[in-house]
Amino acid sequence: MEWDQKSRPGADASRDAQDSSRGGGATENKIARLTPAGDDPRLVTLVRLLARQAARDFIEAENRRHARARLHD
Repeated sequence: MEWDQKSRPGADASRDAQDSSRGGGATENKIARLTPAGDDPRLVTLVRLLARQAARDFIEAENRRHARARLHD
């Protein structure tokens, strides 16, 4: 199995944060790459869209939960 940091959705932002905190000497985080020839761009796009939607749903649910908690206090 091949490893590739770039295939992870949001990899640029997390890699930048990790690089600034490490000082550049540590090995980079690695993830499994499913296809040795490269990722299907349609699949990468789909996964990114699903991840963004899941994040939005989570934030909305947390906001609703916090709003209900404030009403009960």
